[in-house]
Amino acid sequence: MRSEWLYTVSLLSASLQAGTAFSQSYGQAPLPGPAGPPSPENVSYTQRLGVVLPERIQLYDHDGNLVRLIDLLMGKPALLIFHYNRCPKLCNEVIQGVLSGLNEARRSDPSFVAGGPFQVIFISIDPRDPPTSARKNRLLFHKLYDGRPDEQPGIWFLTANHGQGSDLSEADRVIHEITSTVGFRYTLRFRQQDYFYDPDSGQWLTRDGQPLPDQPRNYDYQHSSGILVVTPEGKVAKYLLGLIYSARDLRLSLIEASQGTISQTLSDQIAQYCYVYDSVAGHYRLAMRLLAVVFTPFMLFVGYMAFRTFQNARRESAPLHETHITSTAELGDSRINRI
Repeated sequence: MRSEWLYTVSLLSASLQAGTAFSQSYGQAPLPGPAGPPSPENVSYTQRLGVVLPERIQLYDHDGNLVRLIDLLMGKPALLIFHYNRCPKLCNEVIQGVLSGLNEARRSDPSFVAGGPFQVIFISIDPRDPPTSARKNRLLFHKLYDGRPDEQPGIWFLTANHGQGSDLSEADRVIHEITSTVGFRYTLRFRQQDYFYDPDSGQWLTRDGQPLPDQPRNYDYQHSSGILVVTPEGKVAKYLLGLIYSARDLRLSLIEASQGTISQTLSDQIAQYCYVYDSVAGHYRLAMRLLAVVFTPFMLFVGYMAFRTFQNARRESAPLHETHITSTAELGDSRINRI
């Protein structure tokens, strides 16, 4: 009985541990731990749950075709990731984190893949990124994900730039209409100076109002790490923060955002019973009710074993007491006989 109980406890403990990490890398591997580096000033996610993606906004896909975000959803929930091609490190770590979680989920359930019950959409925040860079990034993602052919839908890399001759100011405006709607805040850094986008003038300005020089080079963006989960209707449902997105976080987020688009199996219902979403941490955590389910039977078992031990001790002590009384009585009788 005891060995069976210990086996059950160890099996349950093992089932609650996270899956193995994905060995391949998209750019640089993510840093250890669930959270990314500290966000610079004015660089973070302002969580705006329930806001709808701008329907009229159009972007260019990897083939240079104009597309609307709402159309790419195709009635399915989606992961939405902001990045840019020239990012020196953090964007690669975010994409690698998404790849790792998606591959872990795919290995657990081969039907849970991009283009199946959900979509994956990447948007470049750099107005200079053209569709050619989007195509290159998409091909690499396909290779590291499931090796799917280029024409298979489900994974999208989008830009606001259509190529040579693009209006960079207009591209910047389109990007910021999307990012400001969903609360993705970032700054532009050029020559150790931070610039903030002014939607009224459409310019990047310093704190004292100095504009960004025309055609700057060697600039980059200061931004936070995280991804968004949107519903089939284009509403923001979740913010998954940090650099590591486990298969559990991705799966539960997409299931909850689907509103019935992804059918819930018994395992999904059990998982949702066991985990709750922490909007501050941006990840799922064990629910207290799961701890109650796990530890209540354990405490009852301990109480039962203590009760049985006490009862057995009482039964064993009773014969000893009777034997002692009998021996004393016999000793008394022998004394009387000698007298």
